[in-house]
Amino acid sequence: MEEGYHSIMASNGVEALKRLEEIHADVVITDLVMPDLGGAELVRHMANHPRMKAIPIILLTGSGRQKALEELGDRARHVRAILTKPVKVDELLTSVEAALADGSR
Repeated sequence: MEEGYHSIMASNGVEALKRLEEIHADVVITDLVMPDLGGAELVRHMANHPRMKAIPIILLTGSGRQKALEELGDRARHVRAILTKPVKVDELLTSVEAALADGSR
């Protein structure tokens, strides 16, 4: 399905941070559980980075919303949406579009 978005993949949180240093991202979609650096830690790094802290984050989790909120703790305020896997394409697109719309204000 082609929705007109350009995506860049990273295989783990460390690689994601490296790529975010190199590019301008409009939205970050990340999993809560990743090798090397999990989603909660990626959110923390982004929240503390001058340029990255403004990038909307959509978090995917197989553990459920409540478990994700517990793991995120006070970092949850930096996350625009938490989606439970399996994620429906329409739900993901709606979240991306909302994050982009909020970011343009």
